[in-house]
Amino acid sequence: MLGRKGKGKGSSRTTKVSPQDVLARRIQVDADPLLDLIHRTNPTGRNLSRAQSAELYRLKSQLQSRLIDLFADDLDVVPDPENANVVSLRHRHSNRDACHTMLSELEPDARSWVRWRLDEAIAAKTAEALPSTQAKGEAPEVSSSTQAKGEAPEVSSSTQAKGEATAGAAQNAENTRAGAAHAENMDSSFGGSFSSGPSPSSTPGLSPSSPPGPSPSAGPRPSPTSTLAGNETTAELLELGRRALADYDYDTAREAFVAAVAGSAGGAALASSGVSGVSGVAEAASALLELLVDHLAAYPEALEVADGLSVRTMKNLEVRGFVAKAAAHVGDPERAWQLVEGHQGEQVVAVSLLLASSALAGGEFGRATSYLDHAKRAYTAGGDGAQLADIQDFEGVLAAASQSERQPIETCARELYESGDHQAAVQTARQILQRWPESKVARGIIRRVEEQERKQQAAKLMGRAEREFEAGAYGEALTLFRQARELGAEGEELEVHLALAEEGAKEEHAQRQLARLQQLLADADPSGGLRAYVELDDVLRARARGDLQLPMLDWLEELAPGRSGAKVRSAVEAVSTLRMAAQLVEQGDFQAALSTLEAREKALSRVGFARRLRERAQEAVRAQQVSTSRMLVGRAEASLAANEPTRALELLAEVELKALPNLERQAAESLEQRARAVVEEAALIRRVQQCRAAGDLLAARATVDVLIAKGARDNQDNQDNQDNQDNQDNQDNQDNQDNQDNQD
Repeated sequence: MLGRKGKGKGSSRTTKVSPQDVLARRIQVDADPLLDLIHRTNPTGRNLSRAQSAELYRLKSQLQSRLIDLFADDLDVVPDPENANVVSLRHRHSNRDACHTMLSELEPDARSWVRWRLDEAIAAKTAEALPSTQAKGEAPEVSSSTQAKGEAPEVSSSTQAKGEATAGAAQNAENTRAGAAHAENMDSSFGGSFSSGPSPSSTPGLSPSSPPGPSPSAGPRPSPTSTLAGNETTAELLELGRRALADYDYDTAREAFVAAVAGSAGGAALASSGVSGVSGVAEAASALLELLVDHLAAYPEALEVADGLSVRTMKNLEVRGFVAKAAAHVGDPERAWQLVEGHQGEQVVAVSLLLASSALAGGEFGRATSYLDHAKRAYTAGGDGAQLADIQDFEGVLAAASQSERQPIETCARELYESGDHQAAVQTARQILQRWPESKVARGIIRRVEEQERKQQAAKLMGRAEREFEAGAYGEALTLFRQARELGAEGEELEVHLALAEEGAKEEHAQRQLARLQQLLADADPSGGLRAYVELDDVLRARARGDLQLPMLDWLEELAPGRSGAKVRSAVEAVSTLRMAAQLVEQGDFQAALSTLEAREKALSRVGFARRLRERAQEAVRAQQVSTSRMLVGRAEASLAANEPTRALELLAEVELKALPNLERQAAESLEQRARAVVEEAALIRRVQQCRAAGDLLAARATVDVLIAKGARDNQDNQDNQDNQDNQDNQDNQDNQDNQDNQD
């Protein structure tokens, strides 16, 4: 079912969408992007191969069907005055067209909707236009009785004054009589075989027609004086009937054929004829039906005979042809067409022409044209030349009758157009096309009016576009200039305006992109802004770096991530990490900065700022370590001086010896040795005291010896350290002196 949706919201008109996404309904699309997509798909005027053009036309029809499905309530349908199979779709809210479309190429629901809109518009305009036109004496009135009988239309007093109605009525009456006569002449053209053929979309009711001369009595009946012996075979009866028919002895022929049908094996009783028996041979039934239809014009009797025939017999194509002809004559075109539907050949041609002639006699030109078209399709190449001549003759009769009847109304429509009343002219032209779709006059009037309206609309759009352009609204101006060009506006001035508007629109778009980028990069998490930057073209990226002056953008360029994919994500994360590390350095948290940089060390190795930031943080961390170590060494010296060697050792354990200069590191190591010596000496003294207290003098003596030896070693170590220190001081002094001499 067609969706009746209003104008969509939520997507930009410039949004790029793909036909496959739209047709697969993977995305929601508004009218403007869909109209853009239809225009981009249209292959008209493009230098493409035939296969490429065919594929694009097919795709365009599918997109137009989707447009109707989504936005039917917002669309106007404009018929093409030159081709009934072509319409133009126009979106009212945006005043844009969706290109021309072939009705036959639309999907079934969309095609049905377009036809419904066309029929609805014609009916509405006919109901509104005819009374007002009659009141003004501008358009002729076509009454229902006139249409039913095919007589001349009544026209206004102004038209009658010119003598056009009288001539039209006389000619139309003549054409009506010609149509009736043509219907009679079609009776003799029946016969042939079938293949395949179309069925009419609708069939008119037909009035029974009678041939010239006296009408024979209805119902099969034997001759008052029978010439039959009663023991003839079916073949003998058929031969007898044919001889009688050749001698115009219709009563004998009827009697023989009825007997042949009744005597054929396998048939049903002909109750209506009073003859018992069955029909088993289609030849007998065909002979009887030929007599009744083509010679006696006993159409009701022929249909009674057909009702009594078996299904098998009714499958015979010749039998079906005669029955179809009888049905057409008694005003049952539906039954007539059902009998020949799906076949080709002379029988179908004859029935179609008969139906067409009857429709023309009743003034039903549309139905007559439909049946004539069926006759053309049913005619096979190399068929009966007489039937081809009949088709061509009827085309002439139909064209003349149609021209005669519509000429007064066409004249009125033309006068309305020339007087400047274009609305009434178009209404009248549409009335004409409703009944006579082939009217070139009506189509020409509509085409010229629509062309003038397009020019007027294009001029209005140009005016609006120029005002928007002067106001600096280049995007809106560009849209209006393009719409004006689609409606036919042209010229060098328009092309200049389009070029300038395009440049202005590009600048507007660039400014919007840069403003959005700046806003995203100002967030606490700049990842979204960095991704948006990567998506810009090279020119706009360079402009963004120059305008925004943000180091992050330079870092991202050094990583060269491309436009999309995993590299972009990795680069964005690396730049975000570098930004965070820089903030930690500024806050003085150098160790945290180093830890943060280590997480993206490989990716950031290509960024110069990242390398410099790492060196700065490492240097700051080393300086902090030196300062802390010096403080700890000083506190350890104070503790040792206060006879707290254990506390001194605890403080020295926290010192980063590698961070200290050589001399300071050696001093710290010496301080640690002294502190350990004091701790060990105190432990030996306590050991001596414990041994003496326990009376173990030998152990106490041994401990004293150890204590003495240790003191000697410590003195030697201290002397060695002092010597080393003196040597180092002398070397430093010598180095300083050498440097001074060099400077001098």
